[in-house]
Amino acid sequence: MPRATLGDHEKLIEACKGYIFLHYRLITEVLFKEGLRYIDMIRLSVDDFYTDAEKIIVCTWKNEKYREVPIVPSVKEVYLKYLPF
Repeated sequence: MPRATLGDHEKLIEACKGYIFLHYRLITEVLFKEGLRYIDMIRLSVDDFYTDAEKIIVCTWKNEKYREVPIVPSVKEVYLKYLPF
């Protein structure tokens, strides 16, 4: 299966601009920069982001185990912008 490139990420971010840009931007940042699987990403909630500790708590779909993923600075930036909504 071909992997997405940084160029693909930039094209996707550009395509997300519009009415609810931050929502889609956060989704694409989490998928591309945090390396989460789609199924793990869609199970995330606002409560799973710990910006003070700079981590995301992810519940894996296969075995219901939790793991910590460090927050990449660009993901944290978008998340903090999105948070007021």
